Amino acid sequence: MKFIKFLILVPCLLFCIHAYAIGYPSYYCANTFKSIRVGDSTDAVQAACGTPSATTMRQQQISMPATTVQWVYSLGFLTSKNTIVSLPTLMVNFDANQRVVTITRGGAPINISVPCTINHTINIGDSMNTVMAACGPPNFTNSQQTTVNVTKYLLEWTYNFGPYKPQIILDFDNGQLTQIVSGQLGH
Repeated sequence: MKFIKFLILVPCLLFCIHAYAIGYPSYYCANTFKSIRVGDSTDAVQAACGTPSATTMRQQQISMPATTVQWVYSLGFLTSKNTIVSLPTLMVNFDANQRVVTITRGGAPINISVPCTINHTINIGDSMNTVMAACGPPNFTNSQQTTVNVTKYLLEWTYNFGPYKPQIILDFDNGQLTQIVSGQLGH
């Protein structure tokens, strides 16, 4: 009777272990009786589960939130013979790293050094601090939340535990385990 319970329990236990691996934060390596968790290093995973059956690199497109900031400078007015002319507005756009990505004057893009005061210029790639030191505080500030598509390169390890057992696929990003999923049946 105990032997029959054992025969029923072992396949169920193996199925539960592999079923648990579908997108969960940890996995029990049945071949070594050790567990791994999302966040483990490649060295820790290899120490716990052994050498993978296959190793590949794959690309993954992800969308990340990014905040862009725009500083607007009103450069003032010019007077000449009873005529007042408004100087074109200077707009400085910063990326998420607080670096200048575009500069426009009067709506036209500028790719060279731009004077914002008599003795100071700014350039594409300058930091917010550099622009603040050169131009002073902006007359108007606008920030906008956008999304940026980024390509990540993931290391993918596949463990093949033999026929009739699902393969386990592990994704690593910068040497850290990020995902554990169950694959097709092994061979």
